Formats: sequence, structure tokens, C-alpha cells
Amino acid sequence: MSKLKKRNSKIIWIILAILVFVLVTPWGRTFYKTLIILPEFIPNSPIKTINLLTPTPQIKEVEFKSQDKTIFADLYLPKTRGKYPAAVLHLGVDIDRKDERIQKLANVSARSGIATLVPNIPSLHNRRVLTETKDDLISSFDYLKSQPNINKKKLGFIGFCASGGLVILAAEDLKINDQVNFIVAVNPYYDLKSLYKNITLRQIEDEGKIISWQPHFKTVEIYNRETINALEREKDKY
Repeated sequence: MSKLKKRNSKIIWIILAILVFVLVTPWGRTFYKTLIILPEFIPNSPIKTINLLTPTPQIKEVEFKSQDKTIFADLYLPKTRGKYPAAVLHLGVDIDRKDERIQKLANVSARSGIATLVPNIPSLHNRRVLTETKDDLISSFDYLKSQPNINKKKLGFIGFCASGGLVILAAEDLKINDQVNFIVAVNPYYDLKSLYKNITLRQIEDEGKIISWQPHFKTVEIYNRETINALEREKDKY
């Protein structure tokens, strides 16, 4: 056998070994899913790998009750057989469910096989960060759990920024804490004391080191409004 044929034979065996690793092992499937999702998060990426390799999810506009409020939401359903994992997804303050950013994340989530509910939470939509908001997230979780083809052993939350802190509070609530199987929280916060210190000093602590920090103007605006409105004496507000 010539050297060229031997080299080609080695390449074929390496490719076959990689395919077996990707298709058979759980680590390989995780690597494959990460590989096809990654281009979705690269700005201006010309190739949307996951859109080419997975079916378009079904999107339903739904509504349900949370105490005396009506919650409007979009439900992204994977086009896969059997029961699938599910998550309530929210990006935080002033993010509508029709926002391109959350639609992109929900699309990727559903194409990855996760049923994804994107609710409009009234208080967050109106730039109000309240601990009571967790009740609307709990209602969203209950609605998602009630849907057919949902794997109730794989239910959870995905929250960013203020929503990250709020989904942690919701998941800890006794109404659902034994039903929540996972939480993905990106840059979560609900520690107002630390937030006030960080905003005032324009510094944050990262792994024991104090580094300079410039908060987003919305963070300052919302925090100032919420803390001022929380003062009991009217003269203290001025």
C-alpha cells in the first residue's frame, strides 16, 4: 500500500472515530450541540449552523393567569418526538418577548430540544424590579409544566440580569422548589445592598480583587427610582 493510501486510510479512520464519539457518547453529543449553537452567538456570523441542521420550532402565542393579572407569552416547541425538557426564559428589565435578542435565544433553545416559554412579566416590562415578581414566574412555570409532551423531570428556569436573581427566588419558593430541576442564571442579582455599594463606588469585587466598573445607565436609573420610592418619608425623597 502506498504512503498516500495509508495516509488517506488513517484520515478515514480518524473521521469515523470522531463520528462515533459524537453520535454515541454523551460528551460527544454535548460537543456537537455546542458546536452548532456557537455561531448563533457570534455577531454577524454569516452561517447559522443550527438553523441548517435542525427543524424550525413551532411558536405559539399563549396567555394564562397569575393571580389577578393576565400574562402574555410565546411558547417555542421543538419538532421532536417524545417528551422534552422545558424552561421559562426571561432576559430581565424592559425586554419584550418580541425582542430580537430573546427570540434568538428561544429559537436556539427550542432547536436544541428544549420547550421554551418566554413570558412578558408586567413589572419587569415596566422597569420595576420587585420580589413579588417571582409569583408571575411561578405561574409561568406552572403553565409550562401543564403542557403536553413536557418531561416534568427536566423543568427549570433561564434568567439574565435581574431575571437571574428573580428566577432563583422563584425556584426556592415552596410551591415549586421540589419541581425545579435546573436554573441557568447569567449575571443575576437581587442583593440591593451590594448593588448600591457597587453603583456608588463604581467598583466591583471579582475573585477578591477590586476593579473599576461602569454600570449601565438603566441600572442606575432603575435603582435610583426603586430606592427613592421605597422611602417612607416624603421629604427624604428630595
